Amino acid sequence: MNSAILMTALTKIALAFALVAFTVAVGTGLVAGVGFTLLLYRASIAAGIFALFGGLVSLILLLFFSER
Repeated sequence: MNSAILMTALTKIALAFALVAFTVAVGTGLVAGVGFTLLLYRASIAAGIFALFGGLVSLILLLFFSER
């Protein structure tokens, strides 16, 4: 597998995890009535953590299932 394609796929997967985490955190914060600045801060922290987690998990799975 091409290295450029691999890095592009991992980046897209990590960004997808971050987008989902940010959206869920903003939605639950709005429903709960949290202040907007605190809501954005918590949502960005959640997005960063989920992007890191999603990127690592997808990298591990890709290395595990790759054909060599």
